[in-house]
Amino acid sequence: MRLKSWVIVVGIVIVLSISFFLSENMIIVPKVSVSSMKIQIGGLVNSSLVVTLKIYNPNPTPITITGIEYALYCDDGVMISKENITKSIVIPGESVEYLDLVVKMRYGTLKAIWGELEATDRINWYLKGKLYAKLEDKNITISFNWRN
Repeated sequence: MRLKSWVIVVGIVIVLSISFFLSENMIIVPKVSVSSMKIQIGGLVNSSLVVTLKIYNPNPTPITITGIEYALYCDDGVMISKENITKSIVIPGESVEYLDLVVKMRYGTLKAIWGELEATDRINWYLKGKLYAKLEDKNITISFNWRN
């Protein structure tokens, strides 16, 4: 009977040790969402669209954003912008950071958007991208998609 109890205790200790080790080394993927989207009118040459990303790091350790690539489309599939940004941003553990993506509107883009507005009285946006980051010396890629 003592041997059986001893084996059970050792088994429980092993299971608890493995659980502790796994929980300490587990990475929770940060969440990326669109916080806001604003059009800044500056005439035909200086208008831009500012898309604010909300990046939440649920991990107890900081995460370093090393780059972002994204494509922004309007409703009928017209690509408004495709960008690749190399920028280093550190987000502390268990916190939120906001990042503005500024899309310069060119004449052709404005023309396509105007056509959509005339047809539907509304523009539906679609943002698709990837965020590249480092967390505890591990490279991670976070995909995000957003529609309004």
